[in-house]
Amino acid sequence: MDTDTFQLDDGFLAKEWDVAIAGAGVVGLFLAVLLSRSGLSVAVIEGGGKVADTSQNAANTELVGRRHSSVESGRAMGLGGTSLLWGGQLAELCRADLTAQDQWPVTYEQLTALYARTYAALGLPPRPANAEARATFGSDEGVLDDIERMFSYWLPNPNLASLFRAELAEPQRIGLVTNAKVVGFLFAENGDTRSLILGDAAHQRLLRAKSYVIAAGVVESSRLLLSATRSANCPWAENRNIGRYFQDHLGGEIGQLRVHDDRRFRECFETGFVNGVKLMPKLLFHPKQAIAGESSGSVSAFPSYYSRMSEHLTNIKALLKAVRTGTAYAQWNELPRSLWSVGKAFAPLVYRYAVEKRVMAFFDGGVRLSVQCHQSVCAQSDITLDYDSIQADGLPRVALNWRLNSGDGALLVRAATAFKGYFERTQMADLIIDEQLLAEPETFFANLRDTSHPSGGLRMSRDPSDGATNFDGCVSGSNNTYVAGASVMPDSGEANVTLTALALATRLSDHLVALHRKSPSFREVVST
Repeated sequence: MDTDTFQLDDGFLAKEWDVAIAGAGVVGLFLAVLLSRSGLSVAVIEGGGKVADTSQNAANTELVGRRHSSVESGRAMGLGGTSLLWGGQLAELCRADLTAQDQWPVTYEQLTALYARTYAALGLPPRPANAEARATFGSDEGVLDDIERMFSYWLPNPNLASLFRAELAEPQRIGLVTNAKVVGFLFAENGDTRSLILGDAAHQRLLRAKSYVIAAGVVESSRLLLSATRSANCPWAENRNIGRYFQDHLGGEIGQLRVHDDRRFRECFETGFVNGVKLMPKLLFHPKQAIAGESSGSVSAFPSYYSRMSEHLTNIKALLKAVRTGTAYAQWNELPRSLWSVGKAFAPLVYRYAVEKRVMAFFDGGVRLSVQCHQSVCAQSDITLDYDSIQADGLPRVALNWRLNSGDGALLVRAATAFKGYFERTQMADLIIDEQLLAEPETFFANLRDTSHPSGGLRMSRDPSDGATNFDGCVSGSNNTYVAGASVMPDSGEANVTLTALALATRLSDHLVALHRKSPSFREVVST
């Protein structure tokens, strides 16, 4: 189903759905499919069109803190959401990322089990353990001085609207509408949500369900819940944690790698494939002991390759990927020039890819070590609304105030030193650490860029005074309104947030299915 905002099908609006989900991005679509597979009827309401784009980012968001990509290419509105920008990398949090166990609703072992279920729901084979992958790609050197060579898993088709096309086309199970913005809630006197308000100030329609899930992305989910605090009977109106604890990972290069053992370096760090799924090697620094004055957390690192042939190599690799996956290839006119430029390197590249299942790296221009750093939780880093600036969708403009704590720079120096030791012990390369990082670590850290991995704003907490949602993802004070996505994560660790957001959505689906099946009295939630 795909209709215009103010010509919504009367049958769609008249039906009382089991669950209504605001947002058809990565998490919203994934959750809808899980719930549908369990027999629940699901309505998915997307404010953008059939093709996601970034055009509304700058209009709806103003930066009042440090620069962040959310006003440019960091998020997209429309069917599939940021899955159209996302490469499909599925990275797991490590045990050290969950050290503050009382802040998470799951243990590390439970989260690992949720990851496995998420891979299966996405149609992926089980992810190889890091030790198994190390043995396949190079050798298993184990964990060396808090450094582990680990691997992220990549979804071959990151566009979830395409991946789940067949299931989304079953309107009796999943009702999907685009160009239909959720702009508010109609609350009962007891604070339960009775319906979602679709439209804008001039045209509004109501959609009724038993449970409601906000999965509109980190910024937009906070925007919607904050704007609702001025509505009558809003149960979270007094919660001051709505919009707080916004986070992202910091990324950049920390030094130059001088490779000594070319063959071993390639075996250990070139991207490879297992059962047709891409595995990307990385180094993970997860300290076993904290140091006074240093923030806790982890840092990952991976080589960045520079070559005079980069443009042509990218074109050829796109062709090889199209051949392997059966997807379209649009650069045929550029292919002859690319083949000519790569020359003798073409045959080894194809052999490495087709026979050895590895992506050959070219670094005639050098190799540098890139990092992705954990940002410690900062209560002053937040999302607020500018009520003097009402946008075309009828909601106030977002004021995004991204801030950092001190101490993260010291963690990065310790990680860089450990990375240097790893390469020395394995005798693969020397790491020449950037002098500014060693001399002015906090300044260096603050100058790193965001990685378009926003999280927080509606973090889970056992204590309502410390969070916006409870451990089930239910919004403070509500009984039937939930949040799904990276916005509920208590902390973001160092790993890309999408997989953990999907894993928590898997957990939320269990809760909603159990709640729905518990007893017929569940219908009384919305009968007030």
